[in-house]
Amino acid sequence: MIHLLLFLVALLSFGALMAGLPRHQGPLLHRMLPIQPSKRLRVVGWIGLALGYGLAMLAFGGGYGTLVWLGACTLGLLAVILLLAFRTQARRHPR
Repeated sequence: MIHLLLFLVALLSFGALMAGLPRHQGPLLHRMLPIQPSKRLRVVGWIGLALGYGLAMLAFGGGYGTLVWLGACTLGLLAVILLLAFRTQARRHPR
């Protein structure tokens, strides 16, 4: 169960980081956000990553917690990248 929680934290954190970047706001949100909300999304993303790492450390200890957290980050980032790729592809080829 903790693995699923760590994956969700990583997914939401990387999603917030991606939504905070102006380059990705068009394909993801279909509009550009003002500067302040973009900065807040990036801060929330970094805080989420730090909290997830802390949660992994509490649950599994130092060595194994880092390994589990890196695995969750890899899966979360892969899901976010695939989401962005599919959104960009769908935007290029409307049906």
